[in-house]
Amino acid sequence: MSLLPFTKLIICLFIILLAVAYNFNVCNATDDLTPDEFHVTVHVQVINDIGAGSDLTVHCKSKDDDLGVRILPFQQSFEFHFHKNIFSTTQFYCSMAWSGDVKWFDIYIQKRDDRICGKQCVWNIKPTGPCVHNVGSPGDTCYKWNNP
Repeated sequence: MSLLPFTKLIICLFIILLAVAYNFNVCNATDDLTPDEFHVTVHVQVINDIGAGSDLTVHCKSKDDDLGVRILPFQQSFEFHFHKNIFSTTQFYCSMAWSGDVKWFDIYIQKRDDRICGKQCVWNIKPTGPCVHNVGSPGDTCYKWNNP
C-alpha cells in the first residue's frame, strides 16, 4: 500500500486550510482591510513626553526582533517600521525607564492598532501612560502601563 495518495491529500487539505485561514483573517481583521494592506509598511513613533529635563530609555522588541536600547531626551523620538502579518498577531512591546521608574507597554498590537492609528502610530509617552494619536478622530487615546 502506497502512502503517496494519502500524502498528496494531506498536502492539498493543508493548502486549502491555509487559503481559508488567510481569507478569514483578511476579511475580519478590520472592516476595510484588503490583502494589499499586508504589504504596507507600518510606522511607529515613540516620543518622550515625560517632562522637561527627563531622558526616556526605550527598549522595544517583538517575538522575532530586538530593536535595541534608545535614550530619548525630552520631546525627541524613536521610530521603527515593519510589515504586519496575515494572522493579525503582529505585536511589539517596549520597556520604558526614567528617573528610577521602569514601565512596560505593548506599543503595537495589530488587532488594536489597525483601527486606532492605521499605518502611522504616534505615541506620546507620559508618566501616567502612553497616548496614541487617533487617525480620523480628534484627540488621543491614553492607556495605563502594563502590570509588572
